[in-house]
Amino acid sequence: MPILTQVKGRGNMAKLNWSKKYKHVFSYSNKNGDFWGYRFPFYNSLGQRKEASKRGFDSDRAANKALLKIQYELETQNTSFIENKNITIDEWIKVWIPYAQDAWSISTKQNIESAIKYHISPLIGNQKLSSLNKITYKRNFIDKLRQENKYKDSTIQTWHKIVMRMINAAVNNQILPSNTLTGFKFDSSNSVRSFTKDELQKFIAVLEGKNIRTQIIFFTLLKTGMRKGELMGLRWRDIELAEKYFDINSTRGDYGENKPKTKTSIRKVYFDDSLLALVKKYKSYEKERLFKKGKILKDEDYFILSSRNLPIQQSKITYMFRLLCDEAKVPNITVHGLRHTHATFLIEAGANIKYVSNRLGHKNINITLDVYSDVLKEEEKETADMMGKLIDNL
Repeated sequence: MPILTQVKGRGNMAKLNWSKKYKHVFSYSNKNGDFWGYRFPFYNSLGQRKEASKRGFDSDRAANKALLKIQYELETQNTSFIENKNITIDEWIKVWIPYAQDAWSISTKQNIESAIKYHISPLIGNQKLSSLNKITYKRNFIDKLRQENKYKDSTIQTWHKIVMRMINAAVNNQILPSNTLTGFKFDSSNSVRSFTKDELQKFIAVLEGKNIRTQIIFFTLLKTGMRKGELMGLRWRDIELAEKYFDINSTRGDYGENKPKTKTSIRKVYFDDSLLALVKKYKSYEKERLFKKGKILKDEDYFILSSRNLPIQQSKITYMFRLLCDEAKVPNITVHGLRHTHATFLIEAGANIKYVSNRLGHKNINITLDVYSDVLKEEEKETADMMGKLIDNL
């Protein structure tokens, strides 16, 4: 495999025999045999002299072909791609975080820095950005994380999104010509699970016997498909009881409240009469509970508070969900799995995919089509059977 070297000047290396056929191409010998390479001087956009070089080719023709690609990039003013061919992921991270962090929420910054420190840097930090490909990435990052058997696939996918975010930033800043991981797919075992009909029945049977706060949390998530952070960011002023909808306009994590990441995440999510009755019951309960403590329920109060009148934490919701799953003897599909359950049941019931996408707050319908492709594939098969029966009946 050719070894890429890039130097500012000519170093002391093995004797070079310059090709008479191709300019800037040379041959050399070492203990492994005879090889070819190229050394091509150029000036960057700042007028600084640089040199691109690469060795290890089997023929002068192969070396010249690679050189022609470099020359084309230089002629089209893509000098930054040449200059940054040897930058590692860790080196890019040191540039990227200060550049990008102003646009991050506190919780996003905490999550990204933690993922980089404990998982991304240890596994692929020394990898060159320019040579990262799907096979290397899967073997050195995804597969090694799975081998540890400590992390859920949904967690690994979250870290993968951070890597994609980092590489896309390198593309946008002309450090890389393209993101070679675009289109990287996890196998079906990695998708977030949803409840089956039987599992959902067992889960609801247990949930209905719990206190009003537990019921309102999980019935709201299940019946609206909203994200956990969106539920945590809801205030009483965001609930329209007469029209039966939640006005989702913020999201909250353990480090504070923020605006949703995309415009489509800001939306109205309508709910049914049974959830309306539960919300009213919960509101009466909260008024009475606060009144006993000498307080009144205000519009700006968070919809979900702890028993100590503090905004509920993500870890508390996760813990409550795990206990419910254990009692119901169903798989712990994660709290986010309730969102997938909501969408999956709607699609299987024949709901319009466009409205499902709007309800979930997806940036565009393609995201919904991609996430729920397996469910839609079954619907497509049923549609084909339906059409066949219609024709046969004619």
